[in-house]
Amino acid sequence: MIKQTFNWRKKVAKRFESVLQGVINRINHRRKPAGGRLAEHQNAKKKMSTSEEASSTAASTSESSTVDSRRSQRAAPAKPSRVKTQPEVLKAEAKRSEARAKRKKERREREERRSERKEEKEREERRLERRSRKEREKRRDEEKEKSRKRSSTPIRSKKSNDPNRCRPTDTSKRCLRQYYAGVRTSEEMNRKVRRSQFRLYYKIDPDVDMTREMQFSIPLFVAYKDSERNMYHFPVIATEHERYGRKWSIGLPGEDRRASFSNLPKLLDYYEVYNFVHPDNGSIEVFPVWLVHESQKD
Repeated sequence: MIKQTFNWRKKVAKRFESVLQGVINRINHRRKPAGGRLAEHQNAKKKMSTSEEASSTAASTSESSTVDSRRSQRAAPAKPSRVKTQPEVLKAEAKRSEARAKRKKERREREERRSERKEEKEREERRLERRSRKEREKRRDEEKEKSRKRSSTPIRSKKSNDPNRCRPTDTSKRCLRQYYAGVRTSEEMNRKVRRSQFRLYYKIDPDVDMTREMQFSIPLFVAYKDSERNMYHFPVIATEHERYGRKWSIGLPGEDRRASFSNLPKLLDYYEVYNFVHPDNGSIEVFPVWLVHESQKD
């Protein structure tokens, strides 16, 4: 690069010198006669051509030297790379395999830790679930114990405070009080009973004047209002058996075999749990009321 810059400066200097010499020759040519001018003009032209040839030769020489230097740089052989020996190759391969094994081991350890955390979480959830279940069972047992104690507690009579006259109550049986409506007429029960509900009551005749005469034998009835708000009154029948004792049943018309029970709570349980499906409209009824209509048709 330095050599090329020097050649360029040399070329510019020669060119400037030749131009300056040409200007001087022209000035002198004007002062001399025609013959002398022509000779000087030819000499100046020769000098100019000679200087141009020299400058072109120098430029070509510099260019050729630059090209040669570039070619020599390109043609310069590269440094030979060092060839690895077989032990070095085996050592590098061993290092790579060791790194792969290490990564695989770390991945397996991460998976094991993740699975251990998951199992620990599941064990904790199961432990909490068992604990909550035990607490629920404990509370339920405590409630049962409290209810058992309340049921075994004797109820004192309002008329007497004598503890010997107290009577225990059993809450395991169905309470007849919520089904018993008292001594009433059928019209009063029609207003008292709601739809799909039945009540026990002692039926009295509305024509009897209770202030003057008393009914010594009052029949027990069941008042029932079906899903269509129709009212029915069925008698409760008590039958004495030599072997089984007294049996209670409801006098439904058209039934050849009635369901009978040893006491009224069992009778109420039966009709409270088991219902009947009306064969005509598919409604759910406590008693088979369609038997009443069939018996009336007959």
